[in-house]
Amino acid sequence: MIVPTILKNTIGASNMWMVFLPAIIGGIFAMKFTTALSDRGFYVLVYLF
Repeated sequence: MIVPTILKNTIGASNMWMVFLPAIIGGIFAMKFTTALSDRGFYVLVYLF
């Protein structure tokens, strides 16, 4: 299953930003959160997350 092909067929290629932009922003915040936890020493919690 290829996500961009499915999205192109359902919402159109010009509207793919509506899916990918929130995913990228969410990924950036998740990385900031997990790096902050690992800097404080919570390595196991970050590993499980």
